[in-house]
Amino acid sequence: VEEHRLALAEVFGWRLVGAYRTALVNDSEAILIWAVPTWHHWSRWEAAQESDPSVSIWRGHLHGLVRDWRNKLLVASDLSPIRTGRTL
Repeated sequence: VEEHRLALAEVFGWRLVGAYRTALVNDSEAILIWAVPTWHHWSRWEAAQESDPSVSIWRGHLHGLVRDWRNKLLVASDLSPIRTGRTL
């Protein structure tokens, strides 16, 4: 992620909020949480999956390393630290 995905994320306006390894699964899973500012930023990424050479190169780095991934979109509440910039 640090070597290949962070720079690409910046191009699309994304920011890495957290990167975690999961427990109890032989170190074979990770959870990445990205802050995506708007739906437009998300749709640009989705469109780039098939048309942007830099995305194709990044996906090529994943062959043999990543078996599967799932995307889940979450929307921050009004008082979320993502929106307010404050932590508890």
